[in-house]
Amino acid sequence: MTATEGRYRRLSTVANLTFPSVEPQTFSGLEVHLAGAALGDAVDLTEPYQRPAGITFFAYVSADDTVRVCAKNMTGDMTITVPNSQFGIAINPL
Repeated sequence: MTATEGRYRRLSTVANLTFPSVEPQTFSGLEVHLAGAALGDAVDLTEPYQRPAGITFFAYVSADDTVRVCAKNMTGDMTITVPNSQFGIAINPL
């Protein structure tokens, strides 16, 4: 099978995201359109080269054709400003 046939089809996009400041022990999420994404699909997220200290990124399919990319502040006492960053987002549909 080729990469475009059946279950081996891979969908991807690149998104420039600007998160608001993230309070301690909370997260902020932004929606990215990815045609063909469906609930249950696993998301591969390529993070920016320089991630702010204390921030962890994760992503999941939140609705059909929509991936939610989140920035979580892991610190206990510091609000973190996340600079505008470019993310790679890919899924292998079920």
